[in-house]
Amino acid sequence: MADFSTPLTALRATAKTQPYATAVKQEHNATTGPRYSDVSYHQFENDIEATASYWKKTFLPHDISEQSVIGMWLKGTSYEDLLHIWGIFRAGYTAQLILLRMTDPSVAHELLTAAGAAALVHDPCLAFVLQDSTIPTFSANGLLSKFESKLTPVGPLPKMMDGDQILMIYHTSGSTSGAPKLVPITDRWMECLIEKFSSLSEFLPLPRTMVKVAIGSSTHMGSTMLFLESDLQGGCFIIPTSIPYPTSELVDMIDNHGLTRLDMFPVFLSQLFRQARHDPLLFRVGLNLISYGAKEAALGPVSPSAFEFVPLGYDQNAQEHLVELVVPPESPDCPHYSLRDATDGKFHTGDLFLEIALGEYAFRGRDVDWIKMEMALRCDANSIEVDALQCCGDDLIHAVVVIGVGRPSPAIVNEPKHDEVLESTEKTRKLQLKVLQRITPFHRRRYKHERIEDVNLIFVVPQRSLPRTDTKGNIRRLKVEEQFKQKLDEMFK
Repeated sequence: MADFSTPLTALRATAKTQPYATAVKQEHNATTGPRYSDVSYHQFENDIEATASYWKKTFLPHDISEQSVIGMWLKGTSYEDLLHIWGIFRAGYTAQLILLRMTDPSVAHELLTAAGAAALVHDPCLAFVLQDSTIPTFSANGLLSKFESKLTPVGPLPKMMDGDQILMIYHTSGSTSGAPKLVPITDRWMECLIEKFSSLSEFLPLPRTMVKVAIGSSTHMGSTMLFLESDLQGGCFIIPTSIPYPTSELVDMIDNHGLTRLDMFPVFLSQLFRQARHDPLLFRVGLNLISYGAKEAALGPVSPSAFEFVPLGYDQNAQEHLVELVVPPESPDCPHYSLRDATDGKFHTGDLFLEIALGEYAFRGRDVDWIKMEMALRCDANSIEVDALQCCGDDLIHAVVVIGVGRPSPAIVNEPKHDEVLESTEKTRKLQLKVLQRITPFHRRRYKHERIEDVNLIFVVPQRSLPRTDTKGNIRRLKVEEQFKQKLDEMFK
């Protein structure tokens, strides 16, 4: 049986064919402005080997065996953090990645316990909160300065013979369920991802070397996937000084370091657009918009994936009969069994579609973008939010979320464009009436259970007060539902 492909086998292949191409650019703040350190593929591979040797030697006295789970609670915003992650894997351990934004040690401890972690590698800033840790802890400080001139060889690359073997472990944000859950990455799933990325160059050839910037922390799956794609195509991956990074840093990446692709979460991208309207320098730089929200725009199968479109259930009152994208267990990119549905053994993505022609599907949001109203009727909350922002986003509202699970009609909670409207009841009422007036044409065309016709169902809260996810900055709808339960109870009693 052949070994499964891994990010390290991909890196070794690129380092062999393009040893002196730039793999990583690490930006540093300097008194004279941004400064980059370039790391070639050859150097990157050597640094990973040295990191693996360091950790293997460090863990040896603690009786931590290979394939043990090693928790990694890091910022993930530096080259050294990248070395820790891949060095741990290179040494034969299973890395469990925890976002530093998860500041509660009890939550991190729960994740480590659930994964059966044998040790924890942590950012130095966490040393104080980990004094009572029940597993051995190791600071990730000053790694590069600890490399010895003569390192202990770590042997051949880890062999991945079992497709169900866990390669790495990530976790969800917990924004939906209220608590993060483990996301194990299997060898089979990773190999399928590598195959997909490799096939991209066949139908999307690059006219020049890909240069991209991290979308977030290296402990986040999104950045891992972007880095892997860059590696497979011999591209250059920029690690900025912070996430999100200042616009001046982005301009420098474009002007002086050949940035060819920008990946950003929508919240950060919208902030960039707003700044560009008033910043001639940023507007001048420009960037060709190739694809916005690829999942939301189109869907096309990539071999060897297998998938199904499963009806959500027939509702004679529904305007659209939706289907959910489901991945069967025989598909190589079906996630770990712990993430699959217990009843049918399949992975339900939560992505909803409408079949607009035979074999052609239009995206209709996530299942969490739809809320079940009274009598179990579905309401497209996302469409209501999009319309409200289109009608009122320029001058009235900063952010909006729709709530109303189990109610006769939905309600919207707005963060105003300017907090002065909260100075008096009169000003707040005036804003509510303006919002209602502008959204009414859209709501007239909706079913009754999807309409907002009462000004009292338009709530206004201070700017940036709605609960948001740490990683993407998305508003947590279920949390807002909890906060406004009493008010909605009073409205509909």
